[in-house]
Amino acid sequence: ETTRAATLEAVADWAEQRLAHTHGRTREALRELVERALVERGRVDFYARQPGEGMDWFTRAHEVAGPTARTWTWIGMVSRRRGELADAKHAGEAALELDGHWRPALVHLGNLHHQLGDRDTSVDYMRRLIAEGTATRYELTRAWVGLERVRALDDALIAAEQLMRRYERPTSHAVHAVTLWELRRRDEADAAMARFATRRDAASVRGMAWYLGRTRRSREAHELLFSLKAAKTYGGDFVELFHMLRRDGHLRLAHQAAIGALAYHPGYAELEALRHEAAAEVRVFTGEWTPRQRQVDPVDAVVGRILHVVGKSVPYAHTGYCVRTDRTVVAQKADGLDVHVVTEPGFPFELGIHAADDEDVHGVPHHRLRIPDDARRPLRLDERLDVHVDALSDVALRVRPAGLHAASDFRNGLGARAVGERYRLPVVYEVR
Repeated sequence: ETTRAATLEAVADWAEQRLAHTHGRTREALRELVERALVERGRVDFYARQPGEGMDWFTRAHEVAGPTARTWTWIGMVSRRRGELADAKHAGEAALELDGHWRPALVHLGNLHHQLGDRDTSVDYMRRLIAEGTATRYELTRAWVGLERVRALDDALIAAEQLMRRYERPTSHAVHAVTLWELRRRDEADAAMARFATRRDAASVRGMAWYLGRTRRSREAHELLFSLKAAKTYGGDFVELFHMLRRDGHLRLAHQAAIGALAYHPGYAELEALRHEAAAEVRVFTGEWTPRQRQVDPVDAVVGRILHVVGKSVPYAHTGYCVRTDRTVVAQKADGLDVHVVTEPGFPFELGIHAADDEDVHGVPHHRLRIPDDARRPLRLDERLDVHVDALSDVALRVRPAGLHAASDFRNGLGARAVGERYRLPVVYEVR
């Protein structure tokens, strides 16, 4: 990639220097060459997640060669990755103004509107992409993913049928069969994949394993994928297998799969991270995890004071969970209890919200827990629990509650129980 990047830069520089001194068709050819070289150079940084994500190269292509649907789309994709969603939307729409059939912009805007929570607009863009009839395998796959994700399954089936007709591969058939399965046409789905069940070529085995995993048969998928030799698999196959095993609750098997996959693909960074993540989850769910030891000072509890241990809360989130917490604590306060609320580590700071560590919400003190600056990110489950217990202990020492009232999910319950045991405080766990 380093050599490729240097070559693309050299080509772009060479063409840009000559651009000012040429006319007619030669100038147009050089302009297109500059744009292609700069965009490809930006793609190198984008996919390698280099600082800047390639934006400097896409912007330079925009300025030197003039605005095109291609450069606008890439600028939009970088903006979306950075969380600058308004800019991402503007760039995608600008691309379609220049070329209303530009398929990458349709994919980009479909994904973006899903992220914005606008399901109908997302589906409309994916439908437009399918209707073009010229989408590439990648574009049809992205359309299928987008439509399946929002459960627009009839449209997803159309994308899958196009994919299967145009690209005769086991994975294309697997995408079609998964859609049939999700439409509850399960006998049809299994029949469609039956011819691949006995094949032992790598493409058929990989396609069949993916189909089994997506249809909640991840144990069978695990056995099938590991029947292949290492050279016939990709690291990404095992990443997907890991997530499917984990989704189905097979945590130990997911851990073993990550270890086995690393023997096939040593040094694959994502698999290495998943191996550690799975090990942490196994420790927690089997009861092997215990809180870190620390000096325990007695809590001089205030009678009638309750500390609610929750995930998120108003005013920074407005789910049913948050409204329930708010109404509960306000009612308890009105009934004469001295109520406090503490939220999970990182909330609301990880949403990009600047909030005070301690603040009143509807007359009830709310305490926010920060993740230490030197903590590794993302935190594994056991690490997050350690951070939670330590930070919650500090709040308990300051607030001096007579009891802890934790609410789902289990992380709040485990954290509250550990602090309750540490300071001999009663704990109530409310399953929501």
